[in-house]
Amino acid sequence: KITGYNHPKFIATLKWQAERLIYSSSLYSTIPYAILSQKLAQIAPSGLSQAFILNSGSEANESALFMARKYRNNPYIVACTHAYHGRTQLTREISSAGWRTVPESHPSGVRFTPYGYCYRCSFGKEYPGCDFECARYLREVGYDMKKLGATRVMVVTDQNLTNSEPVSVTLEALKKENIETILYDRARVEPTDGLSFFIILFFLFLLLLLVFLLYTLI
Repeated sequence: KITGYNHPKFIATLKWQAERLIYSSSLYSTIPYAILSQKLAQIAPSGLSQAFILNSGSEANESALFMARKYRNNPYIVACTHAYHGRTQLTREISSAGWRTVPESHPSGVRFTPYGYCYRCSFGKEYPGCDFECARYLREVGYDMKKLGATRVMVVTDQNLTNSEPVSVTLEALKKENIETILYDRARVEPTDGLSFFIILFFLFLLLLLVFLLYTLI
């Protein structure tokens, strides 16, 4: 994905590493591991000086949930519907994907709440005639968080959705229960204006290519 397709730089790096050491258990430290951990610590927010590198997003999410539960000594999790977090046991059970069928060993302490998702509304409504039914339901989140013993909550969203009704209602609900909130709006959910421009150019290119191919065939 982010590495592209057969990029010479990545091929050379992989070849260089394979000639020295192809595999090492995570029980042992290696120089590339140490260098990457140091770079991650340098760009991380203040106070985060350690890194735990894993093989996949599923493992990373599972470990993050485990550490959060362990640190707070609190087993409860609030997850959003229409979300996908991974294919390990816990991340699968807090996801709402349709393939989550077996095994049905749902862990205790997981609470689902609807996400402000107008494309596939959890209540079968259509914007703007929905009167933000999801937002009214989200008001319960603050009460749930307080009941679960939360004192500080991070709301992760896209910067283009920061001022949307569901996000605003969630922040208000948490504030009402005297829960400190941190708004992280660096997640990429919606395309930026610049990205939209390049997407349009890409499809125009495909259209011109199709016209050219049809012209040559005719």
